[in-house]
Formats: sequence, C-alpha cells, structure tokens
Amino acid sequence: MKEKLISILFFVLLFAIVFSGCFEEDNSYSDVKKQLNIMTKNSNGKEILIVYEGDFFIVKVTDENQNPIKDAVINFDLNIYYTDSKGEAIIIAPLIVTHNMSFSIEVSYKDYETATETIHIINKTQLSIELESNNVGAGTDFLVIIKDEFGERKVGVNVKLDEVVTYITDIYGEVNFIAPSEVGKYSITASCFNCINATSTITVT
Repeated sequence: MKEKLISILFFVLLFAIVFSGCFEEDNSYSDVKKQLNIMTKNSNGKEILIVYEGDFFIVKVTDENQNPIKDAVINFDLNIYYTDSKGEAIIIAPLIVTHNMSFSIEVSYKDYETATETIHIINKTQLSIELESNNVGAGTDFLVIIKDEFGERKVGVNVKLDEVVTYITDIYGEVNFIAPSEVGKYSITASCFNCINATSTITVT
C-alpha cells in the first residue's frame, strides 16, 4: 500500500512539473512584442535610403500587417516627431559638414518592439559669389565669379540679376553682366541643382 502511494505521488509530481513547464512556455510566448516596419521615401512615394541635406523625406511606420500606425514616436537627430493618421512624418535632413553622413531613425510605439533604420545624407554644394566690386557704374560691364565651398569655380550655375536677367556660368565659372541704367541696389542670386544658393548685392551708381 505504501509503495502504491509513493508511485501515485511520483506521477502527480511528474505531471505537475510537465504542466508547469508548458505553462511557463506559453507565458514566454505571450511576452513577445509585435514588430514595427519603417520605410523612408520621397514626396513621390519612392523608397529611398539617401537624401540631400536640407531636403525633406518621409518616414512611414506600419505594423506587421502593413497597417499605418498613428502617433508612433520617431527619434531622429535629437528631435522627436509623431506619425499622422497615414503613419507618416515629414523630416528635414540636417545640414552636414562632411561629404556624407549616416543617421539612425528610431521608432517606438506602445507595446511594439523598438525599430531602427539608417538613412544616408549627402551634402550639397555651397555656392559663393565673388565680385570685382560691390559698386558699379550704371550701364557698365561687371564680372561675377561663382565658386563652391572649396574655392573651385563652378560651371553651369544659374546667375540672376535682380530676378530679371539670368545667365549661366561658363567653363571658368564666370558671367558678365551689364549694370542697370538706374542707380540703386540690385540683388544677385546663384543657384543650381543640389546646391545651396548664394546671394549678394551690388550698388549701381
């Protein structure tokens, strides 16, 4: 009788151990967090991983079923953004001092696993305007030279005089203008694709 009781207790204990292990396994499974998806895209909806400094890009956050998530928290370049009802947030790429830099995008939302993505930012050419003099005589010729941030002359840059007359720099990075016949101050603007524009002012006397 004693041996039978011991056998019964043994099987009860064994069953309890097995059952307890299954229960713990189920609990650990329920603790698994859901996944977030991150996509970076341009204004046309095309997925991108590279953007120029100063340009904006869109971060889209969805769940595992590709449903947009509203109010997801985006941490980028020490700034906080929140997604809208489309699961999107508009971000402006920061200005950088080197040719290109990589930035991390971190997204969190409630009981979801925090997700990260990397975007690469490329710097634009910083234009500068060089004038022989900021004072020119009315109706006289004057030279404008356009350079980049390294002092190299830039070819093919649009140079506009007072938002009226536009020329393009030649192979020497130069354009020649004729000063207006009326005295006063006039603006000069230099611009090109993926460049940071430059402005200057001349005084016609």
